[in-house]
Amino acid sequence: MTATLEQWYQLSGVVLGIPVAAAVIWGVVRLVQHLALVHEAIIGREATAVSDPIPSMIERFRSVDDWLTTIDQHLTEQDDRLDAVEAEFRTNGGKTLKDDVRALQRGQADASRLATDTAAALARTTTDTAATLARTTTDTAFHLRNK
Repeated sequence: MTATLEQWYQLSGVVLGIPVAAAVIWGVVRLVQHLALVHEAIIGREATAVSDPIPSMIERFRSVDDWLTTIDQHLTEQDDRLDAVEAEFRTNGGKTLKDDVRALQRGQADASRLATDTAAALARTTTDTAATLARTTTDTAFHLRNK
């Protein structure tokens, strides 16, 4: 009976050892696969018939850096353009768009005032002329009748 127990004891070590060894091997395989994917992400991979190429981290960082440089250039251009536009809205003694608009508004107000004054003078002149014409006509008619 002792021999049988010894055999079962030895057999139980093998029976328990196989799943433990399989779990350890599976963990190592997954770790190696993960490390291979990390390595592939860092170094990159050439295109194959089945998959697209994967650029290396350095290439990715370089493309992001190029993109940021391009954005920085665009922003600098936009800042310059915005500064030029903002300069047109600050009064600086007659050289801005705002000064031109104010001058036009003053000129328009002056022209409007001149037109109003001219219309009033023309109305007075027309009224005076009509009155003079009426008087002259009346006087002429009176003289013609009295002759």
